[in-house]
Amino acid sequence: RSRFPNFATEIYAVLALATVAKLGLDGDARALAVDAADELLRLQLADGGWPWLFDARRGIIVERYEVYTVHQDAMAPMALLDLTDATGDPRYRAAAIAGLEWSRGHNELGVDLLDAANHFAHRSIRRRGPWNRVALAANTAGSATIGRPLRASGRALEVNRTCRPYHLGWMLEAWAGREPRATDDGDA
Repeated sequence: RSRFPNFATEIYAVLALATVAKLGLDGDARALAVDAADELLRLQLADGGWPWLFDARRGIIVERYEVYTVHQDAMAPMALLDLTDATGDPRYRAAAIAGLEWSRGHNELGVDLLDAANHFAHRSIRRRGPWNRVALAANTAGSATIGRPLRASGRALEVNRTCRPYHLGWMLEAWAGREPRATDDGDA
């Protein structure tokens, strides 16, 4: 993971550092959180999605999929809203909102991944098998050997229609008491 970290690894580190910074427990935590978050913001997709796999040496996206909904609507917002609180920088809140909008239908499939009526959050948008594994291997190998991913087509996509039990809990953790922060004006 040091060469090819995934989004989960990166955003969890930002969350930990932002929390430490917000609580004033370490003088270096704020700068480290900002550095890591700024790199993630640079790589956030135009539709607000957080891509899955990166090449740390080159600072590029290696493989976009699977884009996990829990990262879009819970984990990234937790980290980025904490970092907004620690720094006062509204860019982090804006990036969190863009990811949330991705979950609510502003994604490549135009699908709202939260089925509130049934208390169900679809897990992700992913490549259909077997191309999912082929694309991951080819893009990682391409980045390691020729310096760029091969960029397999994104046309064979599907919604992963499963829901992990922790997902709805993380959404509550991320947004309970912060609901006004999800509006366009961000008034709390």
